[in-house]
Formats: sequence, structure tokens, C-alpha cells
Amino acid sequence: MLTSALYSSFAGIRNTESKISVTADNVANADKPGYTRKEYETSYAATVGRTLPSSGTIATVDYNPFLLEAMIEDISIASKNSLLSDYRTSYANELGFTDGDNSASAYLNDIITGLDRLALTPEDDSLKSQVVFASQRLANELNRISVSIQDSRLQADEEIEALVVEINSRLERIDDLNQNITFARTTGVTTANLEDDRRVELEALSELIDINYFTNQDGEIQIYTQGRPLLDSRAHTITYTANTALDKNTLYPAGFNAINLDGFDLTPVVSSGKLGALIEVRDNFMVEEQTKLDEFANVLIREMNELLNEGASIPPRQTMIGSLGSINVGTPIGAAGSVRIATVDVNGIVQNFADINLAPLLDVGDLIAAINGALGPDVTAGISPDNELQIVANNAGEGLAINALTSSLLPDAENFSDYFGLNNLFDGDGADNIAVSEYLTSDAATLATSRLTSGVLAIGDTGLFVGDSSLTQDMNNAFGNTYSFNAAGNFAGQTESIDNYIDKIIADAAFRANDAATDAEIGQALVNQTRTTLTNLSGVNIDEEMTTLIDLEARYEASATLLATIQDMFDTLISAVR
Repeated sequence: MLTSALYSSFAGIRNTESKISVTADNVANADKPGYTRKEYETSYAATVGRTLPSSGTIATVDYNPFLLEAMIEDISIASKNSLLSDYRTSYANELGFTDGDNSASAYLNDIITGLDRLALTPEDDSLKSQVVFASQRLANELNRISVSIQDSRLQADEEIEALVVEINSRLERIDDLNQNITFARTTGVTTANLEDDRRVELEALSELIDINYFTNQDGEIQIYTQGRPLLDSRAHTITYTANTALDKNTLYPAGFNAINLDGFDLTPVVSSGKLGALIEVRDNFMVEEQTKLDEFANVLIREMNELLNEGASIPPRQTMIGSLGSINVGTPIGAAGSVRIATVDVNGIVQNFADINLAPLLDVGDLIAAINGALGPDVTAGISPDNELQIVANNAGEGLAINALTSSLLPDAENFSDYFGLNNLFDGDGADNIAVSEYLTSDAATLATSRLTSGVLAIGDTGLFVGDSSLTQDMNNAFGNTYSFNAAGNFAGQTESIDNYIDKIIADAAFRANDAATDAEIGQALVNQTRTTLTNLSGVNIDEEMTTLIDLEARYEASATLLATIQDMFDTLISAVR
């Protein structure tokens, strides 16, 4: 009987020691990310007439797999929203504020203010310079923002490539842990800490890409994204190569490689995680913002150029070179109506002029011949080295003035000067390349403020009046007029003034940034809430562990006391036998 009691005491001490060891591990790893509280679960062996603790396993306590699944999903969404918020906030800061001093809106207001002043004294060259300079600042700002947009898209594309590498690395680590867990189970070694490490990797993976997963009968996790296996019997490799350069015409799918998973392009189906955010930035958000800026720039270019091409400058320009390129003498013009071209001196006095009927002219060659024939040696029309229409006043002290009259050229029924871009304020076809016309940056005094008279005219008449501010006033008023804007980005088609439209772009960017920041905060709050619940269920509470340790200490002392008492009994028995 004493021997049986001795065995029982030893079994109790060994069991208590195992529990103390697990409790100590809990305390030591309390701050380790992903660590869950462990307990030593004792196994009991039945002998004749009694049951004794024989062995045990280490297992996680109160672990809830359903909460983990919810948190994994929340992490993917929160990760996407956080990265989107970063990009949208950065872009909103690039645009500035509608009431700021350094924004497209501010520079547009500077043009309006300059034109308002110029309308009072249209002959003032310094005020012309102010208008041209403000126009340059606006064009440069639109160029800068466009560059920033494409830089952000390129950065997102490069981050996608780096992220794919990280996703593959996480999948490989989870695959290795799967194999270690399977081996440990077959050898009877606890898998609790390996499962903790695997959950940490699973959470890290869910930050990168949206996933679904389940645990098979062998204890291995299998992972899918949008129904496509990322990890089953093996880790599947995703491949992607980023672009080295791009512009606004680089669009998915033609402009980018596929995010390839076993021959399937993940790009259109990834819904969350950082990968989802980067795809959204590269292919949607930034593309939408560029489209809106382009629509603003194109309406600005169209409306300002249409007006300025009705006018002429005092002093007049000796050479006019159009912005319409790639023309030759055989380029058809589809023209109707008539145009007036005159040469005038620095005071606006007509030296020569001709009203040219465009209807019978079939191509650019016919037009050049008609101009040269009507104005003789005073004017030479031709094609510039850059394949643009060029008209030159040949006499010293004289320059050109054009009145479009009833001219109309296909396909958009533009007037003669506007069609060829002879007197533009802006050149370009979008926010990325809008620029003030070179003749104005070279000499702001050539900004048109007057109009060549359309009435009865004779050589020696005043064709341009120095104090005529009608054109300048019309340009100023144009910013308050409403125009048709096509649907662009997240904007529906609308009728709006030019200055209000740019304000809407800036305000919308701020709204989208604020909305994204709110989503990011909500998403992170959900993650924190679920994580806290999981931690409360399966995390380590130091106070509880110390309470458990005190209880185990008492058990150990009791077993040790019992062992000592039995030892005394053995000693007494041995002494009695002797």
C-alpha cells in the first residue's frame, strides 16, 4: 500500500510540474503577438481500483475559430480602407483647397481678376503679362497634378509587384507550418504553438489579399481567394511584373500585365486587402481624377481659344503659326463661309485685306493659294516645318489681324482661326499637356484684346481700335458662363461654369479623402473589437495566471508533503524490520 501511495504522489507531482511549466510559458509569452493561453490537459490511466494522472497534452483554451474568421475578413477590409485613405488624402493635399492661394482654383481666379483689370485698359501690356502669367501658372498646376497622378499610379503598380512577392512568401511559410503541424500530430508533439504561428501568418496574409480558408482533417489550413486556391496541397505562386513607366493612356487590361495565378488574372476579382486597394488606386481612383482634370482642361482650352481666335492684338503679330499639326497641302478642310485676313500697322490701321470665300476650297493647298493670291506680296501663307499652317506679314512694321466672319470648318464647325489654332491662349489636349501658346510666352503683348472690324472696310481705315475691350470682357464673362461637361470619372455629365467645375473637383477630392478616412477608422475599430474579444477568450491574463500558479503551488506542496510523509513511513518500516 505504501508503494501505491508513493506512485500516486509521484504522479501528482509530475502532473503539477507540467501544469506549472505551461503556466510559466503563458506568463513568459503574454506579449508575444498571436500567442494564445495554453493549458496542460491531463490524461488519466485506470489501474486496479484507482485512477492516476499518466500524461497530458498542451492545448489552447477557449479558442473560437468563428471569431478568427470574422477578424480575418475585417482585417482585409480595414487594410484596404487604410491604404486607400493614404492615397486619397495625399491626392487631396496635392490639389489644395478651393479657398487656398496655391491651387488650380486660385490660379483660375487670378486669370479672371487679370482679365477684369485688362478690360478697363486693354492696351496695358503689364496687365496682359499678368493674364498670361496666371494662365501659365494654371497650366503648370494642371501639368503638375497630372504628373503626380501618374506617379501615384506607377507607385501603386510597383507596390503590387512587391506585394505579390510578400503574398507568395506568406503562403510558403503557412505551407511549412502546415507540414510541421502534420508531422507533430503524427509524433504526438503538441501543435499549439505552431498553430499560433500559423494564425499570425494568416492574419498577415489577410492584410495583403482577401482570403477564405478552412482546416482539413489533417489539421492543415487550405486558403482560397475568390474561389481560386492559394494553398492546398502546395503553395500556388502568383506572378506579376510592374511597368517601368506609364501615362494616362496606360489602362487596364491592355496596359498592364496580369496578376497571374495559375493562368488566371486576379486583377478584376481581388476585392480587399492592400492588393485590392492598390488595384483600385491604379485602375480606378487615379484614372477617374485624371479624366476629370482632362475634361476641365479641354473645356477651358476649347472655350478660351474659341474666343481668343475671334480677336487680334495691338501691336499685331507678324507671324501666325497654327497649333493644328500633321497637315499638308492635300489635307481636306471641309470649309464654308468666308474669312477676313488683313495686314495692319502698330496703330491698327489697315494696310491690306481680303475677304476669302472658303466654300470652293477643298484642301489646305487651295487655302494657301487663295490667301497668297488675295493678299499678294504682303502676305505669305504656307506650311511650317512642323506641318502647321503658317501665315506671315512680309512688310516691316505690319502684322496680321483675322476676323473669322462666317467661316466654318468640319468636323466641329469651328471658325477659320480656331480650327487651325492661329490665335490660341492654350495648346494641348488635356491636363497633362495643356500649355500657354508659345507666341504669348515669348511676348505677352500679343495677347488679343481687340477684334478686326467685320463691317465695310477699306485700306487706310482703322481695323483695330486701341481701346476696344469687348473681347477681353467676353473672355472674362466666359468664366461665369455655363458649359456642357461630359461625364468624367465619378462625375456625371453636367452643365457648369468653368470656375465652379474646378472647385467641384477639389471639393470632391477632399470629400473622397474624408470618406476613405472614415471607412478606415470604422474598419480598424471593427478589427480591434474582434481582436479584443478573441484576446479576452484565449489571450493571457497575467493576474489569472498568477492565481493559477498559487493554486498549483499549494498542490505541489501538498504532494511534496505527502511524499515526505510516505518516506517517513518507509523509514519507520525499515527500522522495525531491522
